[in-house]
Amino acid sequence: MVNVISQEATVVVHGSSRYNGNKFDDVMVHTTIITNGELSEQYYVPNGNSLSNEALSLIQKHGLEFRPYVTAKLN
Repeated sequence: MVNVISQEATVVVHGSSRYNGNKFDDVMVHTTIITNGELSEQYYVPNGNSLSNEALSLIQKHGLEFRPYVTAKLN
């Protein structure tokens, strides 16, 4: 099994909501994941805006974490 050694994320929020009536901001996310071996399986990596309290409650209710998962384990 491959283990994650390090995970780093850089998030840049462009304040475009100042110019579009507070509808949205543009966000750029760059993630680097370092493992101790080659990833041979497909992974599902959650993304999106900040999770709502309801979404976090649902994830925690089922004993999950907000992190990458091997796709085969989610099917």
